[in-house]
Amino acid sequence: MISNEQLARRILELIPLAMRAVHARMRRMTESNFVPPHYRVLALLYREPRGMSDLARCQAVSLPTMSRTVSALVERGLVARSQDPKDRRRVLLSLTDEGRALFLRVHAEIEERLAQRIATLSAEEREQLAAGLEVLHRLFAADFPTKGPSGITERV
Repeated sequence: MISNEQLARRILELIPLAMRAVHARMRRMTESNFVPPHYRVLALLYREPRGMSDLARCQAVSLPTMSRTVSALVERGLVARSQDPKDRRRVLLSLTDEGRALFLRVHAEIEERLAQRIATLSAEEREQLAAGLEVLHRLFAADFPTKGPSGITERV
């Protein structure tokens, strides 16, 4: 039987490999200066407008790092800054129409490419993959709060 440490090692080896494949595909289909952190910010803003601190926390980066990323996206016309209607001191970031279109195009292309790879698996392997992904989701999502249907932050 495989040990917990061996499973942990395999997860730590697999996740970067999977992300490198996704990132390589992303770079091939977009301009050379569109990098994975840009995609992740667009993905977060696709769900809802957010403040700079919230984005930095979600990405586990410093505020100056997130500020540079957001500035690059604003300059490219993918993200817009606006005043928070609930707190005029706070700036909200949201996707522009161009940013939404780029995110949806990149996301659909990556999803389609992954679906093509998954299609090469047997039905049994696809079932195993689905079960394994559910387990991984439970392992990792438990550490990150999300907003439930009521808008209240809850643990997954």
